[in-house]
Amino acid sequence: MASYDREKLDIVAIGDRDLIRGLRLAGLRRCHEFEPTEKGIEDMRKALKESLEDPGVGMIVLLEDYAKYASDILSDAARKGLPVVLEVPSKLGARRADVKSFYRSYIRRLIGFEVEI
Repeated sequence: MASYDREKLDIVAIGDRDLIRGLRLAGLRRCHEFEPTEKGIEDMRKALKESLEDPGVGMIVLLEDYAKYASDILSDAARKGLPVVLEVPSKLGARRADVKSFYRSYIRRLIGFEVEI
């Protein structure tokens, strides 16, 4: 198991051009841009695996639309705790009908108590 220095963890973004451009403008440096092609999905899965194994990564921001291509990887990652994988909706909207309830339960699962959103 990787050893984490909780004071110096990076955020990694994995997504499409729109998400990555926005997060780069916000100052995020570790970004991986992929298109949903066969090659792009293969490369996205590789980048996700590498990011999950990197002890310098504390959070991975993953485009929600891409999560379906890596459900096997994500289910393994959920059991480990760190890094945290945060799925964000695309510009077309969220897949989940009740986003607020989803993130409330997600946060409760991660930190162990309720947070008002």
